[in-house]
Amino acid sequence: MKSISIRSLINSIIYDTAHKMAERGLFVRDDFGEPNIRAITELARAVTSGLELPIERLIKTENRLHNLLAVIHRDGGHYRVKYGEEKAAMDAEQIIIGERTKNDPL
Repeated sequence: MKSISIRSLINSIIYDTAHKMAERGLFVRDDFGEPNIRAITELARAVTSGLELPIERLIKTENRLHNLLAVIHRDGGHYRVKYGEEKAAMDAEQIIIGERTKNDPL
């Protein structure tokens, strides 16, 4: 499977939408009958500015949490896939509480 950045995907969607808008006469065309690329580029920049970094952070955070659950469950992530994130997180919490109680009784 080919990987694509969020920004590239959004730019592609905007470009395709601009072509459809131009076909309906809703977008300024250049001398060759194509949608005005500068206007499309400015639109894409406006839409994507500040978007990629927060999305990348969310993806990295999600990956870290998945890795942490895999370590706690000692299964490489299979428990989370089988039972879902919520159950895996709740059960991981109980595992940690059990380990701490066993190692450091009150």
